[in-house]
Amino acid sequence: MAFKKQDKFIFEDVTINQNTSDVISVPLVIVKGTNKYQGFVPGFVMKDIVSEDLEDCKQKLIEHTKNLIKTRIKNNQGFPFFPTNEEIKQDFKNVVLIKRMNVKVR
Repeated sequence: MAFKKQDKFIFEDVTINQNTSDVISVPLVIVKGTNKYQGFVPGFVMKDIVSEDLEDCKQKLIEHTKNLIKTRIKNNQGFPFFPTNEEIKQDFKNVVLIKRMNVKVR
């Protein structure tokens, strides 16, 4: 990720016990690059969604993330720890949007 502010993320060593919550809040993050927006989910290994239009990037990121979440639930893969909005702002440069998607996992 080209927009990291430091080599190690604040949330990198944190783990989550999924048995403690029925709902997980997944952050969808969009950062501004040179003439393009890049969307991603911190914690998911995925190719960034890239677009010249913010709304287009947001819609594509939402759809891609929905598919990833459905696959993870179907395959009983679990979810990583997702950072707070403040942690995201500390770890990444040029954040223009953080949208949360709440997912019921039980």
